[in-house]
Amino acid sequence: MDLDRFKLVNDTKGHHVGDLLLRHVAGLLSQKAGRAEVICRLGGDEFALLLRGTEEEAVRLCEEILSGFREPFRHEGESLRVSASIGVCLSPAFGTNPEQLLQYADMAMYDAKNSGRGRYALFTGELKQAQETVHTLELQMSEALKEERFVLYYQPQLDLKTGEVCGVEALIRWVDKDGTVRPPGEFIRLAEENGAIVPLGRWVLERACRTGRAWMELSDGITRTEPGGGRSEWSISINVSNRELAGRGYLDHVDAILEETGFPPKHLQLEMTESVTFTEEEHQLHLFTEIAGRGIRLAMDDFGTGYSTFSVIQSLPFHIFKLDKSMIDDLVSAPHTRHIVKAMIVMAHSLNQRVVAEGVETAEQVEVLRELGCDAVQGYYYSRPLPEEELLAWLKARRESRE
Repeated sequence: MDLDRFKLVNDTKGHHVGDLLLRHVAGLLSQKAGRAEVICRLGGDEFALLLRGTEEEAVRLCEEILSGFREPFRHEGESLRVSASIGVCLSPAFGTNPEQLLQYADMAMYDAKNSGRGRYALFTGELKQAQETVHTLELQMSEALKEERFVLYYQPQLDLKTGEVCGVEALIRWVDKDGTVRPPGEFIRLAEENGAIVPLGRWVLERACRTGRAWMELSDGITRTEPGGGRSEWSISINVSNRELAGRGYLDHVDAILEETGFPPKHLQLEMTESVTFTEEEHQLHLFTEIAGRGIRLAMDDFGTGYSTFSVIQSLPFHIFKLDKSMIDDLVSAPHTRHIVKAMIVMAHSLNQRVVAEGVETAEQVEVLRELGCDAVQGYYYSRPLPEEELLAWLKARRESRE
């Protein structure tokens, strides 16, 4: 059993309160699971129980323990709501080796966390197979990193007022030895969990900046000359995970790559999801301010997925809000969605931010977004993500068709 988001208690209330909470949980377990053979704290906020009985008895005990967390933990007149996730492994069905049983119970516990926290999960043969698959994928990913079998695809973003390409989003792909291209949905989540997202993110940043710098030297690249002779504003967007932002030296790394590649900061856009921007607000605000101070654009991805509050958003130095695809899918058929999107665009514009809609797939969606005042769009209606060579060919063909 593991407490959910225990680190947040320590960080916001102090370790003294965290220790008191652990004592409270120990008492709760003693009360609810007094018939267990062993009740112990393994370390941190992780506990283990050993008991004799049937699967039904184990399930009943899990439900009793979780019911104890429905009442808030109270300290000095303040209430803290805490939940826990529990994993159960049965013996001898899955062996008798104590270390292996603990490992399997741990797998089940994380399965419970991934399913929404505050619940229990039983270890099964399917879960074992899934974990073996994940382990194999981790080994393959490590090998792919060493052999540099990752590539970047680019999806254009178009300005709705001018029809011009105003930027691209760089999206990572994994190329297997047989040439099969794996989309990020197959490996990004795992990379975030095992830490591989950090070296991957560094590679993406370096490659995108180096490519962007090369494009600046091409007459058929993404850059274009305005009537007055100057270069138009455009950007290469890359996605940044919370794990990258939390690491020490992230800004130093960004600075080093920009200097090494000669890529202007004003053409770089860092995208982070809405949930990332609301983690450890004071730390994030300082970090985002530092990034924006370098001339780098900041974009809030998945805008409208449920975390936003106007008071927080107005304090963040963001330049662009990206409307989540889920908002765009119902835009034409659902009037209430249209009203919500309109309100979000108005709010963003009141803060002098641009709005980009993702996942645009139809002409009808484009027209509605234009009517609502959206600034730019990206999606399959204009182009799928393309390898660099295909992107440059697409840009050239589009430019020639508009001349």
